[in-house]
Amino acid sequence: MKTYVFYGDSVTDCDHQYDTEELGDGYVRSVAGYLGFGYGEVRVQNLGQDGLTSSGLRARLAGHAAPDADVYTILIGINDLFVSGGISRDAYRRNIGDIVRSIRSGHPDSELVLMEPFVFNSYPASTDWKDTLDMMTLVLTEAANAEHVHFLPLREKLAREAEILGEEAVTEDGIHPTRDGHEVIAKTLLKLLQTF
Repeated sequence: MKTYVFYGDSVTDCDHQYDTEELGDGYVRSVAGYLGFGYGEVRVQNLGQDGLTSSGLRARLAGHAAPDADVYTILIGINDLFVSGGISRDAYRRNIGDIVRSIRSGHPDSELVLMEPFVFNSYPASTDWKDTLDMMTLVLTEAANAEHVHFLPLREKLAREAEILGEEAVTEDGIHPTRDGHEVIAKTLLKLLQTF
């Protein structure tokens, strides 16, 4: 049985702690369903946490070993934009590097996916945040190459869906996806997961 662990902020969390299966009602649940959750095919653990920053996840993993899994996914960074002063490239790089190394140190043979943070154009600060999001994309790409893990682009895919369907169809508030938005993330991630 293959085991998947999902780390992230509210986009990953999706109230999973109030769900009897602890999957939440977002992309994690969709991916779990596609992979065969509930039929004894896979084990899925949603470890998303509302409000989590990259430094918060770094500290969490430094003090608590990652559970055993075949595949880990990480979607982290948007809450760093809300921290006073934002986050520097060096700080984000350090956080991501330490997160990856924390997981890989105990699970060197597991697959790890770094997912690209995103904001939709309808969010008031989206223009102001563009440079920082571009920086995060670059840091994640560099970390994936350096640490021999996977990078999953999401910003362009979600932006394209928003253009086609209208932003109200894919995001609730410019940051959190609707059910259809989560489905876009799930299907994009699934294509990568199926190659493992």
